[in-house]
Amino acid sequence: MNIKKNSVGFECCFVLSFGDLSILEICLVLDYTLKEIKKMCDRIAVARIIAEIKRKNIYGIHKAAYPVFPLEKKQVLGEVLNKINLPMEDKMRVSLSAYCGIDERIHDSVLSEIISSIKEYGYTHIKYVRSKEAKSDFVMRKRVMDFVAYQDSGQVYLAPTRFIPDRSYIEEHSTGLKNYSTITISPRLARTLINIANPERNGVLLDPFCGTGTILIEAISMGIRCIGSDISEKRILQTRKNIESIIQSPGREYVKLYVADVKNLANKIQERSIRSIVTEPILLPSFKARPSKKTASELLARSSTLYSETISLADKILETGGTLAIVVPVVLTLDGGEVTIKLNTDGTRLSNLLHEKFKPSYPIRLPYESTRFVKRAIYIFKAA
Repeated sequence: MNIKKNSVGFECCFVLSFGDLSILEICLVLDYTLKEIKKMCDRIAVARIIAEIKRKNIYGIHKAAYPVFPLEKKQVLGEVLNKINLPMEDKMRVSLSAYCGIDERIHDSVLSEIISSIKEYGYTHIKYVRSKEAKSDFVMRKRVMDFVAYQDSGQVYLAPTRFIPDRSYIEEHSTGLKNYSTITISPRLARTLINIANPERNGVLLDPFCGTGTILIEAISMGIRCIGSDISEKRILQTRKNIESIIQSPGREYVKLYVADVKNLANKIQERSIRSIVTEPILLPSFKARPSKKTASELLARSSTLYSETISLADKILETGGTLAIVVPVVLTLDGGEVTIKLNTDGTRLSNLLHEKFKPSYPIRLPYESTRFVKRAIYIFKAA
């Protein structure tokens, strides 16, 4: 796995929600407790960390499983079971979530070995989940003893699930909105971007294209002061209503809202006073079929000015060390290709955010959070 065996700490397996974006969040949130990290496949990263994962504020993961061990000898599995808290009752639900090329045959074989080992502890009634991946909310709701397995260079590795981030806010903030769009980013993605842009949760966050307020609501819920703006007065009214329906006073005092065009917004905000900008300037409609490359290019060309104006704004108002997290659309075209908006920060204080333990390629493509023919990609810029 190229994780040093003689290093301090322990190996932890993360099930990723957003691929490389999730890994970047892990690096920034765990900070000095993270010694190294390696991406095994789009769904799995393995890290060596030196402290238990007690903070429940890594939003871009589904699960964390540890300790990680190679499935070579049965007694190793027994040793791991000795270290975790098995339920006291004699009934148990067991699941095996498999990733990185583990096929059904290997899955069933490993699951059989887990069940056999657990039975040696006196459990007489064991139910197993008939799925290659047990969803995290199901694991929590049904109190399932879940294991994560992945494959690397022909070797199967196994780890018991020990940590699942709180998901309650997702349903609360989706169903509780007065105005909701099915194509806006999810609360989970919003929080992941906020965590990356402002892991210390200090200063002020700006969303200059706030729409109906998804990003602002998550930032306020995380205790961050916010400014939201939109060129549409209707959208600002919708944002205000959504905030009032979700956020209890005095939390509403954490936000200021403006009706403003992004190119004039710098007149309302003090220079270098914003800690982070998290935004998605345009939401493209769902396509019924792949558009031609010409149609997609023309559509994005009309929106490219918004992105250059946002970069110019960030250059003026971000603090030194401040962060811009910005979403760009990726349109899948009729010829099998794709069209996106490439961002250029030449001549500004902004440069790609690269972590010493993980350096993603930009833009970061999201494996999920998309409609059928429109995907999302992310740029993260740091201000010098």
